[in-house]
Amino acid sequence: MRAWPVLCAVGLACVLVACGGDASDSGGRADSTAAVVENPNAPGVHQVGPNQYEVVIQVSEGSYLPSEIHVPVGAEITFRVRSTDIPHGFLIDGAGVKLSPVPEEYREATHVFDRVGVYNFHCDEYCGGSHELMKGRIIAE
Repeated sequence: MRAWPVLCAVGLACVLVACGGDASDSGGRADSTAAVVENPNAPGVHQVGPNQYEVVIQVSEGSYLPSEIHVPVGAEITFRVRSTDIPHGFLIDGAGVKLSPVPEEYREATHVFDRVGVYNFHCDEYCGGSHELMKGRIIAE
């Protein structure tokens, strides 16, 4: 039974590889040194360069995904917004950003939030019975 230590070592190596093999897991925090975004179309905030971010938002009847967005003050933010069902609106109050997202096509606008604050956004094109639920906020910090 001299093979079992070798089998245990191989098994442990497989477990480490499958689990990432590193005890310094970031716990889901973004790595500011990462150069590649795995899925640039995934909803959320993605750093794409020094002080440059893309915010990808999916719009569907009654909701925005994500509906709460945190961005750094002074950063260049490109909003990429796409509808998953019908045409909608996307208006950020007080920021001059207005888009008309449609299915299968991203609409884009770039903005810099120059002061700390909460900026509300909503659907400004009537889109049906859940239109009044279509709201969110951007927290510039």
